[in-house]
Formats: sequence, C-alpha cells, structure tokens
Amino acid sequence: MKSLILNILISSFLLACCFGNAIAGNTQSAVECVDNGDGFATSSLFTFMIVGADEVAVTKGGEPDKKGQIFDIPAKVKINGKTYRVTQIADRAFAELYDKLVGVNLPDGITYIGHGAFANTHITSIKLPDSLTDMGEAVFKSCGELQSCTLSAHLKTISVGTFNSCFKLSSITIPYNITCIDRYAFGFSAIKEIHLPAHLEYIGDEAFDGCPLERISLPNGLLYIGNFAFRNCKFLTSVAIPDKIRNINSGMFSGCRALTTVVLPGTLRNIWIEAFKGCENLTSINVSGQTKVWENAFEGCLKLKR
Repeated sequence: MKSLILNILISSFLLACCFGNAIAGNTQSAVECVDNGDGFATSSLFTFMIVGADEVAVTKGGEPDKKGQIFDIPAKVKINGKTYRVTQIADRAFAELYDKLVGVNLPDGITYIGHGAFANTHITSIKLPDSLTDMGEAVFKSCGELQSCTLSAHLKTISVGTFNSCFKLSSITIPYNITCIDRYAFGFSAIKEIHLPAHLEYIGDEAFDGCPLERISLPNGLLYIGNFAFRNCKFLTSVAIPDKIRNINSGMFSGCRALTTVVLPGTLRNIWIEAFKGCENLTSINVSGQTKVWENAFEGCLKLKR
C-alpha cells in the first residue's frame, strides 16, 4: 500500500514538472541583449536596432559558418533593463546566410519585413504572423528550397518580386484582403494553380512570368493586368478576361503554347503588341469591332479562328 501511494506521488510530481516545463516553454521572456551604442544591441544570435520608443528591428542574425540553422526570433528583448518589442525584420537581415538558414519562426508582433530579408536562403517553409501588414521587395526572392508560405491575413499587397524564382513553391493561398500582386511577384516560381481573391484589383508586369500555371480564374473586380503578366505560362489552356479590363497589354500571354481559348470582354479597347505571340494552339478568341489590335498581337497563332 505504501509502495502504491509512493508511486502515485512520484507520478504526480513528474507530471507537474512536465506541465510546468511546457508552460514555461510557451511563455517567452525578453531576451537579454548587450548595448553596443548608437542604437544597436546584440544577443547571442541576433543584432537589433532601436526603431521606436519601445520597438526594435532585427538587422542581422545567425552564425556565418554554421549550416542548417533554424531561428526562433524573440518577441521581446531587454536592453539596459528596458523591454522592447520586436516589430520589424530589416532589409537583407538574413540574406547573406544562404544555405546556412533553413527555417525561421516569426513571433506575433512583427509588422514589417524589409527588402530581401530572407532572399537566397534555403528556408523550406514559413508562416507570416497576422500582425504583419507590409513587406518590402523581394523578401523571399530566389529561395530555391521554399515549398510553403502562409501569408498574413492583414496584408494588402504582395510586393515586387516577393516569390520570384522560388522554384519549389507550387501552391499558395492568397488572403482575402489582397488587392495588389505587384510586378515579378511569382515570376519563375513553380505555381501551378492559384485562387485569386475577389478584392484583387491589380496584377503587375511579369507577375506570373514563366510559371507552370495550369488554370487561373481572374476575379470580376480586377482592373489592371500588366505587360508580360502571364508570359510563357506554357501549361495554361484557357482564360476569361474580366469586364473591367480595358487593355490586353504587351506580351501578356505571349509564349502560352497550350492556350486554346480566350474570352474577352466586349468593352476591351486594345490588344497591344505581341499580346498573344507564340500561342500556337490558340483556336478561339472573340474580338469586338471596337477593339484595336496592334502590330504582331497574334504573331505565330497558326490555328487561330476569329
């Protein structure tokens, strides 16, 4: 009996210890930093810059000679006894780590990620916190191992070149509030299918250039599609252009060799130079009498019937 009671007490004690450790592990305290002067401070892994009364940005991180690093960026740091919130990742903060960085965990509270912050690294997946409202250009450009990214629900723009040349990124969910996919955003990525939100208004130049897109549904509220936006999407077979689009800009669908059917709005004003150049399997497109067709718009469309 005494032995049974003792075993129960020991088990209870161990469970309490494990539970306590789990809670402690989930409660992130401020990371102590050494003040370097001039508004900068360092921890064992990161350099921070003071950017506000109680805010800091991560400006650099990692061990230059160590491969396969995964970072847990702290939510708070302490400098000279004062606690600061980590709210930003500075321009190119981790870009020089290349294959030495394979993963990163961002805390809630990050509101901005700077230009090229993770460009050229080998991260394989990342979740952007919903506190994030803005990103600089080319944040994940040439992240050749990136396979998944969860975007913040509060982003409104996918910035210039964000996922350009992410050769293994084959799918992504675009949040409801996105209104702009800027130029080069997904160029030369592995995107095969993408659902565009109803609020989307703008697709920039070369936004999906060279993607293996198989299908795409353009939302009715779309106002603008840039030059070469879908150039060399060689697996795209059909597309319907929304009614508010007034121009098929230069080279927009050039090199889309599998494209067979295009539906155009009756209010379209222009089909610009080389818009459908090299669409060798295009057989059906409806061009109204009020639409001006510019030079070489359908060059190489050998099967086209209009």
